[in-house]
Amino acid sequence: MPLLFPAYIFAACASIVILAQAALVFGARAEHLALGGPWLRSDPTGLRVMALLIAVTLGGFACAVLRAVGAFGRARTPGWLIWGIVALTATGAVANAVSPLIVAQILWAPLAFIMSVTAAMIAVRRRRDGLAGI
Repeated sequence: MPLLFPAYIFAACASIVILAQAALVFGARAEHLALGGPWLRSDPTGLRVMALLIAVTLGGFACAVLRAVGAFGRARTPGWLIWGIVALTATGAVANAVSPLIVAQILWAPLAFIMSVTAAMIAVRRRRDGLAGI
């Protein structure tokens, strides 16, 4: 399956972000690398909840993308969900690219861009192959 490779790249990029968010959930003092950086004046509980929500959401995105290419057998992801993932990851790439945080521009923007491109590759190929509604 030629679409497995982009799906695995998407999942690998999502895993990097999930690991970083998990570190925040478990108390790593790395908020300067994520979630608004030094401008974020949130309590640690709020930071941890937000990091957990991001990690769970990205995990769901990765599972949906892998399902879209049949990595889990015949189960497929609806086409509208893949396009939603493309839109959200593209928005994340733009938001990180224009962020005043250098870390966001250097690390998170490229990861979000790669995730957006690989999800778009899968969405376009599925649409071309007539699998968009499945």
